[in-house]
Amino acid sequence: MKADEESSHKGTSTLSVIPPGPSNGELVTQAHPDTGKEMVDRSEGVYSNVLPHNTAIPVKDLASYLLQHAGGSFLQDQFQSVPMANSYSQKQGLLLRNAKKNRYKNIVPYDHSRVLLQENSEKKWEDYINASFVKGYGGKDTFIAAQGPNNQTLPDFVRMLWEQRVDRVVMLTNLVELRKIKCAQYWPADDTQTVGEIEMKLLTTRVFAQYTVRQISLLKKDESPRTVTQFHFTAWPDKEVPDSPWGLVDLHQRVHDAPGSGPLLVHCSAGVGRTGTFIALSHLLQEAEETGKMDFLAALWSLRQDRMSMIQTLDQFRFLHQAALIGHTASGTSFAARDLHLRLAALEEEDGFEREFQALARITEECTVREGQSPDANTDAVYENGQAVMNHQKNRCYDVLPKSKYTPTLTCETKAMGDYINAVLVPTLSKDRQDILTQLPLPSTVTDFWRLVTQYHVGLVVALETDAKHTDKTIGEFLPQSDTTPLYDTLFEVRSKTKEKCQLWQEISLTVSKNKKTILGNTGEQHHVTCLLCQDTDLDPETVLECLRKVKACESGKETRTLYMCRNGAAHCGFLSVQSLLLDRLEVDQCFTVPLMVGAVRAIRPQIIPSLVSNYSLSGKQLFPLW
Repeated sequence: MKADEESSHKGTSTLSVIPPGPSNGELVTQAHPDTGKEMVDRSEGVYSNVLPHNTAIPVKDLASYLLQHAGGSFLQDQFQSVPMANSYSQKQGLLLRNAKKNRYKNIVPYDHSRVLLQENSEKKWEDYINASFVKGYGGKDTFIAAQGPNNQTLPDFVRMLWEQRVDRVVMLTNLVELRKIKCAQYWPADDTQTVGEIEMKLLTTRVFAQYTVRQISLLKKDESPRTVTQFHFTAWPDKEVPDSPWGLVDLHQRVHDAPGSGPLLVHCSAGVGRTGTFIALSHLLQEAEETGKMDFLAALWSLRQDRMSMIQTLDQFRFLHQAALIGHTASGTSFAARDLHLRLAALEEEDGFEREFQALARITEECTVREGQSPDANTDAVYENGQAVMNHQKNRCYDVLPKSKYTPTLTCETKAMGDYINAVLVPTLSKDRQDILTQLPLPSTVTDFWRLVTQYHVGLVVALETDAKHTDKTIGEFLPQSDTTPLYDTLFEVRSKTKEKCQLWQEISLTVSKNKKTILGNTGEQHHVTCLLCQDTDLDPETVLECLRKVKACESGKETRTLYMCRNGAAHCGFLSVQSLLLDRLEVDQCFTVPLMVGAVRAIRPQIIPSLVSNYSLSGKQLFPLW
C-alpha cells in the first residue's frame, strides 16, 4: 500500500546533491541483519553537485518574495529539484519480518537515522519501528518523525515514547479520514489503559478550534511517572493542506512555548507529508530567529537526508512558505496577561501597533494573490457564490463578498429559494466555523436571514449599527415593530418580548416559527433567540467591554451559535468577533495575542479591522480594564 499523501512529480531534477550520509559516500561495512556476516553496502548515494548558494531569503523580504512567485513555476522547480528519496540503506525497514510494521510499503526509514528500540529476546522485543531522527536547524537531532501507529505497532510506539523520554507529541492526522483508519488511538479514551508494560492515564483534555491538547501520564513499574503533552491538530484534511496556516501557527507557538527536554515527536499517518511540513516550519522559524533569513530549499534538502519524502506534495511546500511568513510575523507577539500593560506601553512607544498591522496587511495581500485573486477586486472563484449573477442583489457591498468555502449553505424550502447568503462562518476559541458574521438584512434577504438563524441554530444575534436603518433604506425590517405586533415574513412568524433596555443595548427575546399563513411544513417547531441591538458603534474601551460582558452572559450555558452583524458584515461585527476571541483566550490561557486572533478571522473575512486607527490599535486597549 502506498502512502495516501504521496504524489508523483514529473520532469527531470534540476539539482543534484551530495547527502552528508553516515559515510560521506564511502563504502559501508556492516553486519547483515539476518546472517550476521560482514557485508559491503554499495548503495550509498553520491551525487555530482551541491546545493546552489544564496538560496536563503531575508525575512524582511519574504512577503514580497512570495508575492513575486505566487504564480509561475519557481516554487515547483525548487520542490522538484530535491530528490524525494536518496539511495541510503533501508535494509531494516525492508526486511520481511518488519513488513507489517510499516503502514505504507513505500515509506520506510533510512538505517542511519532510524530510531532503535531496546531489544529483549525473552519478551520478543525487537528494535525496529518506522520512525526517524530528524535534525533541526543547527544539525541536532531535535525531532523524531514517525508514522502513526497501527494496532500491531501500538506497543512499540508507546515503548518509544518511554525509551526516548519524549515529553511532547505533535499529531497531525485524525484517527479516521475519508473512511480510512489513519492512526490507532494510543492514548486512553477517558481514564487509564495499559499498553505493554506501560500504564497510561489521561490527565487533562483541552479542546480548541483546530486542535486538542492532552496531558497523558506514563507509568512503568519501579520507575517514576512521566507526563507527555500531546498537541493534536485536527484541521488538516487528508491529501490537502489546511484552509489557512493560522491555526497551525497557533499550535506551533503552543508547542514551542511548552516545556520539554526530550526530542519532539511529530507524526501524521505516513510520517512524511504533514510531519515534514511541521518540522520544516520549526526549522525555518529557528533559522529566522538566529540569522534573520529562511532557506526553504536547504530545509527541504536537510529533512530528506534523514527521512524520505519529507514534505510530500507541492501544495505542502507552498503552504510551508505561507505558514513560515505568518509564523515569523506572529513570533514574539504573544505574552502573558500579567504583562499586558507593559506590552501595550511598549507598542505605543515603538510604533509596534503600526508594524503589526502593516505585517498583517502584507499577509492578507499575499493570501489574496495566492488564492488567485487580484488585491484590488474580487475576481476569482474564491468568491464564486457571491459573484454569481443570481446572487448580486443579495449583497449590499460588492467589495465585501464571502469566501465560498466559509459560506453557510442554506437549505431550500422551495425550488425558487437559493442557498446563498452573504455570511461567513468564523471560529470561536473552542470550535472551528462556529459563529457567523453577516450583513444587516436587505429588504429582499430578510427571509434568508431567518433561514440562516433557524437552520444554523443561532441562539444569540448581536446586531450593530441598527440605528442606520432610519437613513439607509437598504436595511430591511427583520424584527417586530413592538412586543404586541409580530413580524410576518414569507416563511416565518417572529414574536418579541423586550427584556432589558439601556443606553448601550436593547435585549429582546424572540420566538421564531413557521408562518401559519404559508403551506410549508410543520409550523409547530419554535426557535428561541436572544437579540442584542447595539446602536452605539463608539469604540470606547468601556463600551466595548460592557457589550462583550453582555454577549458572554447571553452565551453562557448554551450550545448554540452567536451571529454578529453590521451594515457591511465585516467592519464592526468582525471587530467584536475578534474581541470575543481575545477575551476567551485571556480567560482560558492568561495569554494575549492580537495578530494570531485577528489573522485567523481575517483569513476568512479580509475586510475586518480595516484600519489601524479605527480598530487594530484598540484591540488590546479594549481588554485592558480586565487586567
